Amino acid sequence: MTVSLTDFERETATNYGAKVHWYAEQHGLHDCRKDKSQDSKQMNIDGSIAEHGFAKLHNVYPNYQLDGPTKVDMRIGGMTVDVKWTKPLGNNLVVGYRITRENAADCFALMRGSTKGDMNYAGYILKDDFFDKADVRDFGNGPCWFLNTSHLNENLIPISNE
Repeated sequence: MTVSLTDFERETATNYGAKVHWYAEQHGLHDCRKDKSQDSKQMNIDGSIAEHGFAKLHNVYPNYQLDGPTKVDMRIGGMTVDVKWTKPLGNNLVVGYRITRENAADCFALMRGSTKGDMNYAGYILKDDFFDKADVRDFGNGPCWFLNTSHLNENLIPISNE
């Protein structure tokens, strides 16, 4: 599934990502990113844009709280969701090794593609399935959890009628 943000949505997401970065700096939070090709501020902005795209697809509001760090980007149908993003369309789901079954959101979702254009929703996976199927890899920046996207459910996350 592909999603495009309007100019206003992209500007809102960019401003929020910059505010997340500012909050982290003000509170001495350390960067845990694995991608060294971008600075922390740009990673926060791109992550925020991807989260907004995910929220738009699911017709929910993104999380605008600045009380982090948090592994929860939003709630859908009573479930907490950790949205991950990668620029290359062919990339798989990679989660920081500091995230464990005990402290993870209820599910992980993957958005892929350029944050300046269309983004692709690759799917989601419940946390227990993720940790049962993921393996540990090191791409040169320390260990991380790796899961091939073939394990993701490509449908939108169902919203319960509760």
